[in-house]
Amino acid sequence: MPPLRPQTEPVGIISLVSGVIAMAANCCCAFFGIPFSVIAIITGIVSLMRIRNNPERFTGKVYGWIGIAIGVGGILILIVSVLVGIGPAVLEEIKRNL
Repeated sequence: MPPLRPQTEPVGIISLVSGVIAMAANCCCAFFGIPFSVIAIITGIVSLMRIRNNPERFTGKVYGWIGIAIGVGGILILIVSVLVGIGPAVLEEIKRNL
């Protein structure tokens, strides 16, 4: 029986898909992207750990890394958009109520 070829780590693909969903959710309804960004980061880290522990069984580090990058990027974009867009409006409301 020939040796088995390594398969793409499925959690890495979940990380990538979650990151893409997070970016789409950030564009249309900002705060719905947060859970998907967190999922992308966590599953990306899990994927990289599984690949490191079983390199003969799994491949696909790039999926985990891209999922982490997109997840972090989604959170950063959300923070910047809140600070730039909503932040001044909240400060004005606070000033009016004082």
